[in-house]
Amino acid sequence: MHPLLSQLRDDTVRDLAWLLTAPELLQKSYAQLPIRLTSRREAWLRQLDRQPQPLHEQIGKQKRLGQYYEALWCYFYQQDAQFDLVAHNLQVQVNGRTAGEFDFILYDHLQQRFIHQEVAIKFYLYYSPCGAAENAGSWLGPNSRDTLQKKCTHLLNKQSRLSLQPEAKAVLAEKGIDLITPCISLKGYLFNPAGSVPQGFNRENRINPWYFLHEAEAQLTAGNFIALHKPHWINAIHHSKSQHIINKQNVLDEMQTAGTPRLFARIKQQKDLLVETERFFIAPACWPAITAA
Repeated sequence: MHPLLSQLRDDTVRDLAWLLTAPELLQKSYAQLPIRLTSRREAWLRQLDRQPQPLHEQIGKQKRLGQYYEALWCYFYQQDAQFDLVAHNLQVQVNGRTAGEFDFILYDHLQQRFIHQEVAIKFYLYYSPCGAAENAGSWLGPNSRDTLQKKCTHLLNKQSRLSLQPEAKAVLAEKGIDLITPCISLKGYLFNPAGSVPQGFNRENRINPWYFLHEAEAQLTAGNFIALHKPHWINAIHHSKSQHIINKQNVLDEMQTAGTPRLFARIKQQKDLLVETERFFIAPACWPAITAA
């Protein structure tokens, strides 16, 4: 965790800071838009932490993680001097049907070019029964329809190539854009008790554990825990706010009726703060049968 995140107190501002400091999940497998945490951006985040109301008002009460994550990026691009936000969620229509959508169209003043930016945050659990060879298809989302392999393929072969379609070129031309550079930001968390990682994984990220429910009783030690709920999956807990703290037995009890993997955080008291020391998924016995997270 970047040191700045432990110094900010507003949860939404900390999530925004995470966008700018968290490493990409994968390395060198796609074009990335490098955004550094400059001293100017850090000062802006600290000021926003003191007066977060404008951020709260724009983000609203998003309940879906993907929409919340995009809303944070949108706020950043609207406020940052390096970028002009030309369009957000710009649709491309073909014969009255949506053929695709640009997450963000930006003008980057530093590089002096237009950027098509696709963003995603993902949580994947490694599952490979019977010792099958590891590949990106072995990394499953809580909704097991989603895999790291499928997501990367979709980002690389479809979403990031949208600007090559004639209809998309026409949409961009209406905004005065002839040439545009596609970039991808894929961030999130990977979970694997064995600690192995997918090919091309960025080792600046931490590998977290996950357990089936029948394994959790033996694997989990006693302590204090918090059940994490969307959209608040982005950042590690590090604040003084009151939380519903549960123990190991509460965790196991909560999972008895769960139909999908649930995300939990182990916490400790550090002076007047609750600090996350580990996060982990517990999956029900039915997983990874097709589920909706």
